[in-house]
Amino acid sequence: MTAVKKNALCIMNPAAGKKKALEPVIDAITNALSPEYHLDCYLTKGKGDATRLARENAQHAQLLVCGGGDGTLNEVVTGLQQIKKDLLIHYIPLGTSNAVARTLKIPKNIKKNIKLLKANHTAIHDIGVFNKEKYYNYFAGFGALTAVAYSTPQKYKNKLGFLAYIFHYMKHIKQMEPVHAKVFFDGHMQEGDYIFGSISNTPTIGGGAIRLKEQDVCFDDGQLELLLVETINSKLAFVRIVCNGVFLKKFDRFGVSLHSASNIRIEFEKETAWTVDGEDAGAYQSVEITVKEGALQIITGLPDGRKNKTCAKGTGKAPA
Repeated sequence: MTAVKKNALCIMNPAAGKKKALEPVIDAITNALSPEYHLDCYLTKGKGDATRLARENAQHAQLLVCGGGDGTLNEVVTGLQQIKKDLLIHYIPLGTSNAVARTLKIPKNIKKNIKLLKANHTAIHDIGVFNKEKYYNYFAGFGALTAVAYSTPQKYKNKLGFLAYIFHYMKHIKQMEPVHAKVFFDGHMQEGDYIFGSISNTPTIGGGAIRLKEQDVCFDDGQLELLLVETINSKLAFVRIVCNGVFLKKFDRFGVSLHSASNIRIEFEKETAWTVDGEDAGAYQSVEITVKEGALQIITGLPDGRKNKTCAKGTGKAPA
């Protein structure tokens, strides 16, 4: 009797990153999954395409292979949420930032990445829900620092890594306009003039300009990390924030605060632009963010399947 093959859906973004040829990647995936899976592969053609492809084709799949950047992964997860489909994802990072891949130790090297697919160490990951309509995997943010992070030239990022962001921030400090906001989180309220704010589920923020302690970020604890940075008036103040955030990982001084919360509402005096998983999310005068627990099931590079070995809050258990 011939065994019934499982179905695998592959969604690849040919425009991601440095636009590598995808044929060898798809061949490697096909060989790795054969003969257990039947693979259907689709290439995206524009923004929103990955969401549509996941929504239309994932219903009968047992595995989804996503190749692209953070935005592509975001779209795939959004498509799955729209059809309420719990599906294991194997992520092939082809973008320039690849924040989720860095956090979960998922390699860009195709040969190493395919080995992960065969090892199948899975992890669960909470996601954020932005104004009840958008989903995000690792980051939602507002303020001048967010805009500067995504305007840093790629050639400098390639040469200098996260230092490129630092130099770019310092160059544009005088153009950074603070926004006045009231921030409500789990029964608390904070008000001030902020140059930056983020609600994230990752220890690395702003291209690495801010790095949280690993034990402060648990990917499956039902909470997100709320980081607020008040007005920066000088390069010296910015250097102090960077030294505390990157090297000392302290966030209780120089106008920087860090909280963990599951329900966050931010009210601005005027419409304020937001970035979600590296993409423009529009401008809002009021934003509400909640957590959807365990919504992302993903193959991780951590050998025991856990998201964060030092995390004391979450279960650290992979899905059954």
